[in-house]
Amino acid sequence: MFGTMQDLTAVASGGVVGFSLGLIGGGGSILAVPLLVYVVGVPSVHLAIGTSAVAVAASQTVVKV
Repeated sequence: MFGTMQDLTAVASGGVVGFSLGLIGGGGSILAVPLLVYVVGVPSVHLAIGTSAVAVAASQTVVKV
């Protein structure tokens, strides 16, 4: 589905979101969805929202345990 360049931009976008979350402590989805749609090129906003929600849930599971 994604090419190598999209994979790299997705990882870089995730790094930007993670870094900003480390600085301000919250609001990752509000940054992740636009980055996924406009920078990475995810074709559907709904897919970007779902991807962001899964990433947030996974990170919360790791942090809470």
